[in-house]
Amino acid sequence: MVNQAGIFFMINSDKNKFNDMSNHPLIEIFKENDKGIPEELFILDQKYSMMFWQKLFGVSEERRCFPQNHWLNFVSWKSLELDWVSDYNQGVSKEVCKKLRSLVALKSNSEVYFFKDPYEVILTSWNFFTENWLEFLEYDDESYIFCEDINKLLLISPISDIRVLDLRTK
Repeated sequence: MVNQAGIFFMINSDKNKFNDMSNHPLIEIFKENDKGIPEELFILDQKYSMMFWQKLFGVSEERRCFPQNHWLNFVSWKSLELDWVSDYNQGVSKEVCKKLRSLVALKSNSEVYFFKDPYEVILTSWNFFTENWLEFLEYDDESYIFCEDINKLLLISPISDIRVLDLRTK
């Protein structure tokens, strides 16, 4: 799943870049939802998470809220036509997986980075993320998701909004 090069970051076989996830709260959510222990989740250690955060967002703040003059506050996010809350409430949350895949054109093995905060970046594949989107949102429902292959940033909010930003045009 993990390729060798990246636009913003280099992830390689250096195991020091990853922390053990066996006791991580996201793993507990998978267990509680009877999904077992996933093998497709990798968490970067705090040092590399902060380096990646700073490289991607251009700030070293130790919080998720960006200053008012930050570039993210002045770009045009595109809202996706996907109401995940409605699908979830209607018991058709599997439809969200299909809709995400059709709205965001990525290969199934593309790397995605789930940013809980500057200290916690979780690496997985697009396929795994879309199949388990609900567990990720249960863990943190206001995270940025960076899709490296297409150089886009996704923001899935708890109020059903899913927005995408093409970083090549920022």
